[in-house]
Amino acid sequence: MDVNKVKIINKWKLDDKSKDESIELLIPHYAGVASEYCNQVFIEPYPLTVQEFIAKMIEYHNPGLSSRNMGSVSYSWDNDYEEKLYKLIKPYRKVSWGGK
Repeated sequence: MDVNKVKIINKWKLDDKSKDESIELLIPHYAGVASEYCNQVFIEPYPLTVQEFIAKMIEYHNPGLSSRNMGSVSYSWDNDYEEKLYKLIKPYRKVSWGGK
């Protein structure tokens, strides 16, 4: 998975290079999160839903804000969004008996 794939999934401008370095570092991080959650190692090319999980986790890796009003501007974040993202990769989850 590469930076452009993350940008395409998140509908970001491909020519905006300002976050490329961060995205590059976060791809393996969230691939690892997916692997730990699912108790299996994902090898590239990742399954499509795992790619979507990684891209969306990168997009929403900031803490969720429930609601904020500032004058005429209102911000709200979905507090259950992370839970919804984990549902994407739940079908890949394997049972772990605690041993290696």
